[in-house]
Amino acid sequence: MSFKADLGQTALGRLSAFGLWGKSSIDFLGKDISEDDLFANPTQDAFVESGLGLIGMKLVSSLGNTAYLKTTIGASTTRNTYNQDNYNKTANEEIINKYRATELDNNRSVAPNIVDPRSRQ
Repeated sequence: MSFKADLGQTALGRLSAFGLWGKSSIDFLGKDISEDDLFANPTQDAFVESGLGLIGMKLVSSLGNTAYLKTTIGASTTRNTYNQDNYNKTANEEIINKYRATELDNNRSVAPNIVDPRSRQ
């Protein structure tokens, strides 16, 4: 989603505001992959989420008939998470146990934790 709003003429010049927001998520489930899938692993579930947001304002001030000054200020944020659950399986593909092998939030590592195999099937 994005927006740009012209807020009109002020004593300092023409003012406008803008923004952008986006979110993405994808799940790679080991039980649902095909043989030619290069990104997923049949013994893992991976959950990836990303987000982006920015907002800003722009001021265009006249410096006479032939010149102007454009000033822009803004702020932005991003978020990325990656969770990976691994499975231990028997020879006939029954899940013995499932554990969280990797959990990352904006490149900040978090200690692994055990996940009940019945919690996300």
